[in-house]
Amino acid sequence: VADVLDALGISYDYEQPLYSRTDSKDFRLPDFTVSYEGDVFYWEHLGMLNVPSYREAWERKQTWYKENGFSDRLITSQDAPDGGIDAAKIEQIARKRILEE
Repeated sequence: VADVLDALGISYDYEQPLYSRTDSKDFRLPDFTVSYEGDVFYWEHLGMLNVPSYREAWERKQTWYKENGFSDRLITSQDAPDGGIDAAKIEQIARKRILEE
């Protein structure tokens, strides 16, 4: 994801705390906090959804995003079933969601 964002000239921070809108002590660490032309997005790359504990943790985190009003700014990508990363798919997501191409 970082390589694609860099190649597209999109700035980001890695694991920057994102605080709850209702509890200043509650936060999550999105994989990437992406900034582009005044817009901010939170990108989660889901690497191990085939592992039950990882999937359950992601489901809890996804609920947190929804409960805190961030779901419209959430971008997700995931590994292929064989564990590979599809850079072309990640670029497609970035172009559509961030660059609005």
